[in-house]
Formats: sequence, structure tokens, C-alpha cells
Amino acid sequence: MRQLPFLALLQWILFAVIAFATAMVGLYPAFNFDVRGYGPLRLQVYWVHLAIGLLLLVTVIRLIEDGTYLRHFMTTARTALRGSGLLWLLLALWTFASIFWAYTSTGDAVYATVLMSLELVSAFVIAVAIARGGMPWLGAVFLFAALPHALLGIVQGFTGAPVGLYAIGERYFNPENPFGFGPQSFRPYGLSFHPNILAGHMGMTLLIGMVTAYSARNNRRLLIPVAVGLFVVFVALLMTLSRVALVITMAVFAPMTLYAFRPRGRALIAVGGVVVLGIISVIVVGFTTPLIQDLYDRFYMMLGDPQASLARIMEGVPNTLAVWQLNPVAGVGGYNLQPTMVDTQPLDRNNLFLPAHNIYLIVLAELGVVGMMLYTAGLLVPLRNLFSSDRTLVLTAAAVLGFALLILFDFYYWWPPAMRPTMYWLLGMVWGLRAREVVAQMVPEPVAEEEPENAPVVAT
Repeated sequence: MRQLPFLALLQWILFAVIAFATAMVGLYPAFNFDVRGYGPLRLQVYWVHLAIGLLLLVTVIRLIEDGTYLRHFMTTARTALRGSGLLWLLLALWTFASIFWAYTSTGDAVYATVLMSLELVSAFVIAVAIARGGMPWLGAVFLFAALPHALLGIVQGFTGAPVGLYAIGERYFNPENPFGFGPQSFRPYGLSFHPNILAGHMGMTLLIGMVTAYSARNNRRLLIPVAVGLFVVFVALLMTLSRVALVITMAVFAPMTLYAFRPRGRALIAVGGVVVLGIISVIVVGFTTPLIQDLYDRFYMMLGDPQASLARIMEGVPNTLAVWQLNPVAGVGGYNLQPTMVDTQPLDRNNLFLPAHNIYLIVLAELGVVGMMLYTAGLLVPLRNLFSSDRTLVLTAAAVLGFALLILFDFYYWWPPAMRPTMYWLLGMVWGLRAREVVAQMVPEPVAEEEPENAPVVAT
């Protein structure tokens, strides 16, 4: 068995590619298979899943060649499966089983199974990297990979128009009123196709970034770039005008900050720094764009007319529940929600086959009560770590809580599939942190020294 450092380096490069590509939902997929003739309802292979496939290939080679890595992988996998990992494995198997009762398209169910399996195995690979001492570096990789998206969004917001990076996935929208909500400022969307998608990614990046900041608290050379990155991401989140993402992210991020740096004196510095940076952000952005007025108008609209806000939240819920009723226990099959809508519901001005802005309901429709229970339990079990004595693990569990709340109000972490690896990244962090003490105590496997050629034979 040999230890091959270049394979480890290649894994880390692919981690960075995955973290960047997971938010490139505006870039057309690497391959399209229009197997059903519905145009947008094609089987799409996204760039992030190609990167995950390469990561798994490199990992298999490393498992074969590196005995120590193999032992660490098996130990981490066992730790994960004793927790929520088993639930996610069962969900993948249930998705595979849905091929046999898929209401509209077995091809879509196969597609859902393949993507979920790739993402689940990638979570185990991320967990091994964490268990082998990968924090805070793996969190920093996710944060720094999000910075190009954040910077592009900030430029879009200040210029009030697309930048022109259409070759790498930036979409063109009319600067006059691209998303129909009538704000004065241009809502940035980065390399996605809606500001709410960029906002969700920035929100999750802030939460993962706080875990990273705490892990790097004794490493100033890393902590300072992480703090700057958090500031940039916060500005980008602010400029999206996404109310739900802002409220949920800040509701989780603020307690995380207080918890991460208590009760030391640096708590005042950390909290004060976040407050000061927030004030600076609001002042700078507020004086250079109509953003503050837009934020006020949008929140006033939400609070002043709760019925209209509730109506927007409920958009797509009747369509989704109607599909769920076709097979309440087992669902209509993985990624069969929209194809089933097309086949069973009339197309008119009030029905554009829009699914619920709630991933729990989407999973309920596609995988039934069984699948929804597995999915929900898979997110609830990691929350037990909120009561752990390991602060890094507590903060990571808090980030999972933020994710679980965010998906109550939108579906972009389920469809398009490019966004979902973020969830498995978080799960991998939890599993790796739980396994790192066990892995750290493992005795490294001795590396056998190779005898030189033509070595003399010594009689014994």
C-alpha cells in the first residue's frame, strides 16, 4: 500500500470545483437528454455532477492505493451510518425503488437515483477529509469558491445590469424590471437564474463561513481572509433583496456568532466587528443604490399585506398536493413531480406546472410519506449535535438547522439538481466532525520499504 499525495491534492482541487459549480445553475448543463419531448423537462447532467464523478473516481484509486486512507474512510463511513447517514442511504434506496412505480417516467426516477447516489458518496468523501483534520480548510474552500458568485452579484447590483459573462452561465434579464416585483434597484442573481437562488447560496455560505471562522480562530493568516469573505458574501446577500433568505440567515447567523466566541474577550471584537461591517455595508450600499428603500418596501409589503405574502408562499402547493394524492404512501417517483403535472393537470394562465416552494412537500409528492419521513429525519438527527460539547460540531448543526428552515420556503436545493450537493457538503461536515476523534486515535499503517533491485540474498 502506497500513500500518493498527488491524489489527495487532486481531491482538494475537485472539492473547490464542486463548491464553485454548485451555484452555477445558470450555466447550461454539460449534457441534455430530451427523452420525453417536454423541452425543459430534460434529463440534465450538470457540471457539478461531472466534478463529483471525477472526485469519486480519484477516491476509488486512493482507496486502492492508500491503506491508511482506506481505514479512515471505513471508520468515518461507519460513524456516519450509525447516525443520519443510514437514513440518507435508505432514502437513496427508496428513490431507486420508485423506478418500479414511477407514475410518468422511469427515466426521471433513474436520473434522480443516480444523482442522489453520487451526492451521498461525495458526502462520505467530504466527511473523511474533515475527519483527517480538514477543518477549517474545507470550510474555507466552500467560502472562497462562493466569492466569485458574490462579487459578480455585487457588480450586477451596482451597475444595474448583467455583466456579460454569458459563456460561464450568466443569464440576460432586462434591467428595467427583470423579475416582476418592481424594485428600484436591479436584484443581482450571479450565475443563477433568480436572485433568490443567489441569496440562498450566500446564506448557506455565511453559515458555513461562521463554522470556518471559529475553526480558524487561532490561525490569523486564515481568519482574516475568512472574515473579509464573510463581509463580501453578506453584501451580496443584502443586495438580492431576498426577504426569506435574509431573515432566516440572520436569525441563525447571529446566535452562531455569539456562541462561537463566548465567553472570551474576543467575543466583543467578533460581534462588534460583524455589527460594524453590517453598518458599513448598509451605509455604502444604501447611499449608492436604492437598496435600502427597496428592502423597506418589500418588508413593508410582506407585513402590511400578509395575505398577499401568504399567497405567494402557497404558490404551487395545490399542484404539488394534487400529485401527492395519486400515491400518498410511495409518491409518484423520483423527479416525477413536474412530468406528472404535465400529464395530469391542465395548462392555463393560473397553472404553469409550478411546484410548491417547499422541498418537504416536493419530496412528499415524489417519494410519498415514506420518503418525506426519511428526508425530514435525515435533517433532524444531525440537530442532536446542537447539544454537543464540541463547539465546531454545534455550529455545524446550527448551519444544518438554517438549511432545514430555508427549504421551507423554496425549492432550489432540490431542483435544479446542481444546488443539492450543498446539503450533502453540510452532512459530510457533521459526519466528519463526529468521526475525527476516532480517526485521530488510529495508528497509522506502517509503509513497507521496498528492497532495491539486485539486493543480496541473506541466508537465514
